[in-house]
Amino acid sequence: MTIIRPATDADLSAIAEVFIETRTRCLPYLNWEYSQEVMEGVFAKQIAHTPFWVALADRQVVGFASATLDEIEHLYVLPEFHGQGIGKALLDQCLSNAGREVRLWAFQANHQARHFYEKHGFVAEFETDGQENMEKTPDARYVLRR
Repeated sequence: MTIIRPATDADLSAIAEVFIETRTRCLPYLNWEYSQEVMEGVFAKQIAHTPFWVALADRQVVGFASATLDEIEHLYVLPEFHGQGIGKALLDQCLSNAGREVRLWAFQANHQARHFYEKHGFVAEFETDGQENMEKTPDARYVLRR
């Protein structure tokens, strides 16, 4: 059984681990390298100002998401837990607190994420060459209008 709960500072290490592991395994085309320590610092700053949730399976953090009223900023699930409804549960949690329009970014080459968001009603608004994101990788802007 998966449990979705608000993240706390005690979850920062696990959140950083999920982020690094998922990006390393699912997004091998990205040219980036961030240490566990750096990512814990990044998420510590974000969690202080943005709602974060973690997904637990057998008491282990296996995914996380963060969102504002109009933007999903993160949604990551460890690859071995894909296809089990955890991403959908995290997405639903984000949307339960969201406004009428919600946006997010996905890398153009991340076909799995793009399919997931499109399946749940998001529509691509436009694509970029990626020069404005920190990874310098082409991405796509999605919107869900409710």
